[in-house]
Amino acid sequence: MNDEQSALPAKPAETPVATHGAEQAVAAPGPSSAMPPPLPPPLPLPAQPAQGFIARHWCGQYSLLRSFWVHHLLAWIVLVLAIGEIETAIFFSIRQPVVLLTFLGLSASVGFLFVIWAAVGVWRAATAYTGRRSWADAAKLTMLLATLYAIYSVLFVSIPQGFGYYNRIVAAASATPPAG
Repeated sequence: MNDEQSALPAKPAETPVATHGAEQAVAAPGPSSAMPPPLPPPLPLPAQPAQGFIARHWCGQYSLLRSFWVHHLLAWIVLVLAIGEIETAIFFSIRQPVVLLTFLGLSASVGFLFVIWAAVGVWRAATAYTGRRSWADAAKLTMLLATLYAIYSVLFVSIPQGFGYYNRIVAAASATPPAG
């Protein structure tokens, strides 16, 4: 060995088996050591159309024109006329307060459920409406007012009327002498 070789500082011996590429991974992360990119979110499935008339209206799948004028207004007129005719027949023909009271409760429930169903369907159809926003807003305002009117009618008309018929039934039952 000569003096020049002994004067140089000793280098550590490189052994390829000892590092196994760890220095490369720490020094400069490359594509092999990086985490794979996250997967994109799955595409939403196409919405399946609702089955049946009631469900399709509830989901707002009919046009705003049809939902408002036919399903809401025309059907409401038919329902109110039918309930009025049946109520009149019960009141004047049958003259059974218990039957009338039962019918009033049933008709108020059906009417209230109809208003909720119609309002939700028209509201959703108005939300999906792509024409002038003023028509959609007018339909929504009308449904809001119809729902408030239905709540008012149940609380301040149907329930007091039902209590009135109930009191008549109780008064008639207590005035009747027991049979026997």
